[in-house]
Amino acid sequence: KIMFFNPDDIIYITKDGRYSIIKTKEKDYLCSKPLKYFDKKFEKYSIIRVRRNYLVNMKFVKEIQKKDSRKYIIILKNRKQEIKVGIRYINEIVNS
Repeated sequence: KIMFFNPDDIIYITKDGRYSIIKTKEKDYLCSKPLKYFDKKFEKYSIIRVRRNYLVNMKFVKEIQKKDSRKYIIILKNRKQEIKVGIRYINEIVNS
């Protein structure tokens, strides 16, 4: 089955084994494509990699909290979910 997504509806994409889970405003979708595929597909949108197994749409980010000198977390809007930021991705997130 082929699905088409409006990038503005995607909250985040995460990895589950060999699959990707696309979390949208309405529901979750399981996809056989790797995260690397979505990294390239959405690079011109505000969907960026925040750790090895997460891409986040920055339009859904409420805030980025600094926990200590090397630890940051992303708080999503209207959700009680926190996503840890990978150290190698901090500069890209801060500059987005």
